[in-house]
Amino acid sequence: MSTVHSSEQSIVERTTELFEEVVQEVFQSRKEAYILYIMDRLRGRAAVAPGDISAPSSDEPWIEIESLSRLRSVVGGRFQNIRKKWLGAGLPLREHRGDKQDEYEIVAEGWVELSNWILKQGYEARTTNDKTGCVIELRKLSE
Repeated sequence: MSTVHSSEQSIVERTTELFEEVVQEVFQSRKEAYILYIMDRLRGRAAVAPGDISAPSSDEPWIEIESLSRLRSVVGGRFQNIRKKWLGAGLPLREHRGDKQDEYEIVAEGWVELSNWILKQGYEARTTNDKTGCVIELRKLSE
């Protein structure tokens, strides 16, 4: 009976080790995205000062981004790649007349991916749901 118990315990231990390795790999592969998501969530908490958790701040002014084409003109990049990230974040595309959708909802996982990409381009990004005329704002990071 102790052999069966020992065998079961060994299986549980190995399964636990494998699970821990897989979880570690997942977190490492998307480490930056998770960090940005956590930072974004913490910014809304009164107990944490935004200056304590944000990327190095800049004296640069915020640039209003009202459309996908404006984002591309500011940060560069391939249109299809940026478009995929933009749509994944839940941001609206302009209609063919130039009007944008008024109602949209930010998708957290997509926003993390887009803002992470923007950060790699040297810009800080924030959403502006309450502002008219733009959907996000960018600011060049100081070097």
